[in-house]
Amino acid sequence: MANVKAFNCNFTTMKGEDRNMTFVRVADLPDSFIAANCKGGVRPGTLKPGFETVWAIGEGWRTLNVNTSRDVTEMSVTL
Repeated sequence: MANVKAFNCNFTTMKGEDRNMTFVRVADLPDSFIAANCKGGVRPGTLKPGFETVWAIGEGWRTLNVNTSRDVTEMSVTL
């Protein structure tokens, strides 16, 4: 288990729904976590500008609309 930097934020989905999510950015995930949760490792994606793939706590891999993120707070979580 490792302590990693995580974030909590509110954002608006592409469907216009308000959502809250606690997540860890890929760059902050330990290599061992990625190896255990990613078949074939991490490879560059083709997301539109303003979108980011993150590990959502309790949900798994998700895409975050960074352009609509608000009330962002930083915390530490154990994976």
